Amino acid sequence: MYQNEAHVQGGLSSMFGKILCPTDFSEHSTKLVEALEELKKAGLREVVLVHVVDIRSSGGMSVQFKKHALQKLEKVKESLESKNLRVDIQVPIGVPFLEIIKLAKSKKVSMILMASHGKSFIRQMLLGSTSENVLRNAPVPLMLVKYKILEKSGKTPRLIYEGIMKKILYPTDFSDCAEKALDYVKELIRSGVREVVVIHVQDTRKLLPHLADRIDEFNKIDEGRLARIKGELEREGARVKTIVAEGVPHIEINRAAENENASMIVMGSHGRSMVKRMLLGSVCWNVVAESTRPVLVIRRELQE
Repeated sequence: MYQNEAHVQGGLSSMFGKILCPTDFSEHSTKLVEALEELKKAGLREVVLVHVVDIRSSGGMSVQFKKHALQKLEKVKESLESKNLRVDIQVPIGVPFLEIIKLAKSKKVSMILMASHGKSFIRQMLLGSTSENVLRNAPVPLMLVKYKILEKSGKTPRLIYEGIMKKILYPTDFSDCAEKALDYVKELIRSGVREVVVIHVQDTRKLLPHLADRIDEFNKIDEGRLARIKGELEREGARVKTIVAEGVPHIEINRAAENENASMIVMGSHGRSMVKRMLLGSVCWNVVAESTRPVLVIRRELQE
């Protein structure tokens, strides 16, 4: 089993202490600096900045592209170092998601931070984007940051970063994966998050029509489970609201994120294989694809 060295140390710095931050130099990825600054509250101390020169599209220009990327990363490095962060820059040549996964392991990072490119993200994921492949294969948690787009008549649209540490939505199915994500929610509370909404969704696709007469019974049981989680989070110092919803899980989770104005969704992933995910669907997969909010995905540890 691959186990990140930082996880062994325990505590706040183990979860957010060293972050791998890939960039393609788009506006979306360059604005990740704002998220890195905010994550200092959660114990961030070191950043590995990486740009992968895609060997599939660089032709015979890989060396030149690498030199140009290093120059750009040096400027970002200076900015982050001025904020008292240690910075390591890497410019490998290869297939982007494979190089990102390799670096996550070799650099023993505690998390990967990436930017989503907004509305086109669903299409990118269906086509096999770098973000999707990292989400599917990352050996550590992945945070995907999304931005609101401010459009004014006659002006170029601007990306707006609204922060991730204000109000967390934590979906749970009470599985081991969800419990692992709960540990991250607790650490974020200790870092300054003051509001948490905990949601459990009764999947009506599985319950109806044959178990329709037992939904109230299931709701009562799950309300008790949510009360236990609420108590744990309140002891950490957060204001906590619980929701039992009925419907299609990813739709209800994203609806709750919008209704509650959550600044980030924190959830566990069962790490299904690509084939199983395509056949069965994945709550986490669909939440990430359709959410307009940043999402922190805590994957089940990978076997090696």
